[in-house]
Amino acid sequence: VLVVASPKEKFSVENLAVIKEYLEAGRPALFLIDMYSVEVSSLNGTLVTTNISELLSEYGVNVNGDVVYDLSSNETIRFNNGFVSYFLPYPFWVRTQVKDTTQVTSQVKGVVFPWPSSLYLDKATAKEKGIEAMELLVSSPNSFNQSGTISLSPEQKFSDKELETQTLAVSL
Repeated sequence: VLVVASPKEKFSVENLAVIKEYLEAGRPALFLIDMYSVEVSSLNGTLVTTNISELLSEYGVNVNGDVVYDLSSNETIRFNNGFVSYFLPYPFWVRTQVKDTTQVTSQVKGVVFPWPSSLYLDKATAKEKGIEAMELLVSSPNSFNQSGTISLSPEQKFSDKELETQTLAVSL
């Protein structure tokens, strides 16, 4: 299994060609793409520029340049402020739900994704390549996404307008 985990820079043309050849041979791969680099001490996010998302779009998977937050299905985490620690619900650590049950997800109740980006799955593009595509994991309907230069502070005012389910993991 090829695992591409959190690339922070662009791949060379040669490396992209090797990955594409691997995928075209029908071999398994797992892509864990972080569209934002998070500075944990300040909780600020900066957009990561990589070209792996262009390769994935050829197979119908578009990684959006955003960070999803979920107002109702999230993880409670510990924050430190000097000598004081406190626990807060953190909407940027999204507790996912299974959308389409497959052999892969049949025993999965959910997964927590820290600072996830949303995905758009173009099933027609995948079908043109002869690939069966499906959404695996999604946020709750109480989700939204932010883009640009963002603050990931748990104490900010989160918008509750235009909330909708966000796709966070797909299978090809």
